[in-house]
Amino acid sequence: MIKTAEFVKSLIVKAIDDGIPPPNAPSTVERKGFNHPLVETGEMRDNVEYRIDGNTIRVGFFDEKNALKAVVNNYGVPGKIPARPFMSATFDEHLDEISKVAMNEMADKILERVK
Repeated sequence: MIKTAEFVKSLIVKAIDDGIPPPNAPSTVERKGFNHPLVETGEMRDNVEYRIDGNTIRVGFFDEKNALKAVVNNYGVPGKIPARPFMSATFDEHLDEISKVAMNEMADKILERVK
């Protein structure tokens, strides 16, 4: 499960690094000093984590501060912050790849037990 978790984590970090439209508002660019919609200090990107419990993998943010930032950025705040679905879109866009990594990892585990 670790390979799958690491793969999903890397996809989310890449989505943050690549940025998701729309661009920041001019006032946000002025405040931040640059135009990268999902990065201000890099703290959110640096806190993408995964947890594995049995056969369940959870990838995301497990501290309250970054979880809130992620939710606000992913879903937006009507009239204030546009949605930039860096998590939900990443899962949707890469579901086949994630499934292949998970299937290969499970197959490897089964083969290890058969040996």
